[in-house]
Amino acid sequence: MSKFAIFVVIFTKFLIIASQKLQIDLYIESGCKYSKKFIIEQLRPAYSTYKNDVAIKYIPFGKSESITTPDGTSFKCQHGPKECRGNMYQSCGLFLIGDNQDRQTDFIECEMSALSNEEACAALVGLSVQDIENCVSTKGVELQLEAEKATKPILDQS
Repeated sequence: MSKFAIFVVIFTKFLIIASQKLQIDLYIESGCKYSKKFIIEQLRPAYSTYKNDVAIKYIPFGKSESITTPDGTSFKCQHGPKECRGNMYQSCGLFLIGDNQDRQTDFIECEMSALSNEEACAALVGLSVQDIENCVSTKGVELQLEAEKATKPILDQS
């Protein structure tokens, strides 16, 4: 009987491990043509096939950096100020969407597409531009600092 109990414990542990999703942290930049190309040409076509097997965490920050002065915190981005705003906007959209990976992926794909329209992308996932802008003005810096904290160790390795 004890061999059976050991088998059940091992089998149960295997099922738990087998049912876990592959965690993918996807570091992107809203203004980067390579990030856009990856999202549109590679991630999106494969997403429906693998979405039940992966847990994607989108981190819009890239090769940016925070700058803290007595007036507050701002960001310097690799592709300029428009990218800084886009990163913060995307972080807020993702935050407001919450844990719904399908909606997050729809939002990021829309935002990264060449014909991106903030109003249409927000509406696609049940938000308004005003919802996202409110987040940008109240929580945007905090979300970008969290993204920087996640991104910095990766950049430091390269």
